[in-house]
Amino acid sequence: MALQFLFYEKHAQFNTAFHFPYTMKAQNNKIGPQAMTEISRCVTPDRSTPLIALKSVIAAALISLTLLSSVKASEALAPKAKVVVNSTTSWEGVKYAPYPSGQPQLSLLKITIPPHTALPWHHHPVANIAYVISGQLTIEDRLSKKSLVVKAGEAFPESVGASHRGVTGDEEAVVIVAYAGVEGTPLSVPDKNEKPEFEHIE
Repeated sequence: MALQFLFYEKHAQFNTAFHFPYTMKAQNNKIGPQAMTEISRCVTPDRSTPLIALKSVIAAALISLTLLSSVKASEALAPKAKVVVNSTTSWEGVKYAPYPSGQPQLSLLKITIPPHTALPWHHHPVANIAYVISGQLTIEDRLSKKSLVVKAGEAFPESVGASHRGVTGDEEAVVIVAYAGVEGTPLSVPDKNEKPEFEHIE
């Protein structure tokens, strides 16, 4: 939104008011016939009119600025949504199979992984998605040897049925994992001779 102001000045020689741009022209150049013609177009018989007009313009500008600020404030307070992940495949690019039959059961876990920790090799029987709140997590696939680095504020669709693990670096990682499973189906299954992924579930 652009606001344009029109100012008036009073010229001492003519004791009258005219527009600011023409005043500058008269001051920067000698007042000749052409300049006098420009000035005469701007002469206002009623000397109070420029002041009233100026006050009206300023009032209108202030109202416009107030309305503009209100609009910006309402936009800032409006709910916003950002799609972090929207995928039909896991992070390795494997397409998800249809959901199994049975009673749907949703689970949400907050997992805290200490620094310099490698989780046991495991797989998930159900689809899930993970969001890293803090720290950094490297996902490693046991068979393909692929890996994925996920930083704080990022998310990834986990694999289903594929053996993998998460590894932290110099700082702990806090991860939120949402599972879309079926009642009675475990969220995580350890590989043979491996410990469970979660030692403690509160």
